[in-house]
Amino acid sequence: MRKVLLLLILMPQVVVSQRNTSFWNVLESKADPQAVHFDIAIDPVSDEIYLATDHGLYKSRPNGDDWQKLSAPTISFFQIRISGQYRYAVAAQGVVYHSQDGGVTWEESQLPDVQEIRDLEVLPNGDVLAATGHMLVKDDVGYFRGNGLFRSADHGATWQKLDIGSFNNRYVAHIAQDSQGNLFASLNEYNSQDGAIIYSPDHGNTWQRIPNPKFNGGDTELLTTNIVQVTSLEVDQRDQLHVSLQGSIGFMATALNLTNSLSGALDQEEWSHLKLTPNGYDWFYNEGYDLFFAENGDIYAPRLGFSFRLSSIFYLDHDERESFERMSLDPVMINDSPYFNFCRFAQRRDGRVFAVQQLDGQVYYTDHSLNPEPVLGVEDPETLKVFIYPNPAQDRLRLVLPETQDTRAVVIYDFTGRMVQHYEHLENQELDLNVSFWPRGLYTIQVLMEDTSKSQKVLLR
Repeated sequence: MRKVLLLLILMPQVVVSQRNTSFWNVLESKADPQAVHFDIAIDPVSDEIYLATDHGLYKSRPNGDDWQKLSAPTISFFQIRISGQYRYAVAAQGVVYHSQDGGVTWEESQLPDVQEIRDLEVLPNGDVLAATGHMLVKDDVGYFRGNGLFRSADHGATWQKLDIGSFNNRYVAHIAQDSQGNLFASLNEYNSQDGAIIYSPDHGNTWQRIPNPKFNGGDTELLTTNIVQVTSLEVDQRDQLHVSLQGSIGFMATALNLTNSLSGALDQEEWSHLKLTPNGYDWFYNEGYDLFFAENGDIYAPRLGFSFRLSSIFYLDHDERESFERMSLDPVMINDSPYFNFCRFAQRRDGRVFAVQQLDGQVYYTDHSLNPEPVLGVEDPETLKVFIYPNPAQDRLRLVLPETQDTRAVVIYDFTGRMVQHYEHLENQELDLNVSFWPRGLYTIQVLMEDTSKSQKVLLR
């Protein structure tokens, strides 16, 4: 592995480009001219924007033009999560601040014996999961250490350590969940070659290891890689599992960006490559990614290269699936040298995507992922009104249909145009749907009546 890394160090540096101004815009209004941004989140109901910075927490109206500092302490916050009226913000040394009134007041809670929180995830039932991990440096060598997974059943007030069996007291890097309620977590190696991806089918009560990924390394037979470090673990709208990892096959280093379904991964089927750049071996891309999936199917992929000089953002249009296109942000200037840094994304209901990058005080946005039609519920000005609420929805969706005409059918399509549900012979003018197990994303609901039809977009979060 040392020989491989030496060759990479000697590779010529890539010259970074300035921000792609035809793609990214910068908000003129700033939360704090001196603050650097670590995370961004958007309230799915009000579209208010929240920032986690090294100077505390801020929020703004949906356009980002009216920032106000929240009452949380003026310290560094690295992550922020929103669920209903609850807000959660991660500080240093295993501390979580939580608010039960939309961010007006905040309380502090400490995870026991935890040095750092790597990821925070709010489950549909309101429970909060925290992944923990830190680096132990000894004799100039870094070791992945942690204290496993923690859960709060009272909105962040108290925390209990989860029993994850042989994975207890391990560095947990990421948490993700799919629309079926399965939870996923990534573990960086504690000892040699024992990193892992695990999943829970029962809301975190029990955990199982997913077999190490098999992939096409250019030979006729599939290769299996061990996992050393996971850069990214995400689930897209179709419940596909995406992982960016560094690992090894014997003495050969691997750096892979792979995708598979849960069933395919458990059956040890081949993982597909998500290769953003054409150079590099199939088993060594010299890069990792932290993927963001927009509601319309677009993919934003911040590239974490061997050097920050190699890092950038790549974008894949959902209509053009052949290759990613590089869409850089402004480089961060460090000692007169340009660098790109870790990025975080959030999306407004109309599809506008916002981005921040660490060590930068800007908020960027793009409208390239706007929904083709407004997501907000729209009433027909005529007498034929179709009411669909709530929108966005999570668990249940209610349709109130016109009384002046008989409804012949209700047809529901996903964002690819595939029909997912079809209802006929409705006995009344109201339809109550359980959508808790539908894949998250954008749907079109078409109501077919005697003389006309009505269509409306609905977002499931």
